[in-house]
Amino acid sequence: MKRYAYLILISWLFLNLAGQGSGFAKTYTGFIEKSNNAVFVTRNGLRFEMQFAEARTGKVLEKLNNKDFISVDATALTAEENAKSASQIIRVSSVNYVGLKELTGFWKDKTGLCYYFVGFTTIKVFIPGPKLKCQARSIPEINQRTLTSYNYFINPDGDVWTMLISNEQSQYLAELTNINSTTKKLVMYNAEDGKELPSVILYKSVH
Repeated sequence: MKRYAYLILISWLFLNLAGQGSGFAKTYTGFIEKSNNAVFVTRNGLRFEMQFAEARTGKVLEKLNNKDFISVDATALTAEENAKSASQIIRVSSVNYVGLKELTGFWKDKTGLCYYFVGFTTIKVFIPGPKLKCQARSIPEINQRTLTSYNYFINPDGDVWTMLISNEQSQYLAELTNINSTTKKLVMYNAEDGKELPSVILYKSVH
């Protein structure tokens, strides 16, 4: 029952990714850049140095690398508060979700099923065939087909990455274990009742 309550809570958090926050908070999304003991979120030529209202929230940055993705709710410091800094500083109140650069691309499970992580929020799942390979050169063909597709979001939860994976037909929660750069483990749960499902081991597709 404890696991069930925990999963329902995490599911609720994911379903509220818009980050309502305070009336002055704004959502900032972009790529992680670490430089000179500072961490920035960058996108479209804009660069903001992140400071965190709570140290616990900021610990997520220890698990992220350059070119990973992040979405946060934050308030920009005033000109007076920012006067001693060369960068525009934002004070982060919450982390909505993150994206792992290492996870993007093509993966297979032990049955040969292909998982194509398209960027940081979409997965396409399909059975490879003669004209549809589990590799980047098949992207034009993949884009022309109607394949099973899921939205996914990753949220840092203590020592693990917690994922919400969903489409119109189903919704799952998963704990992502970062075994190494070529192998990942997803401990799967049904998001509706918290029942544990068979785990999925993903292997980086070699091409």
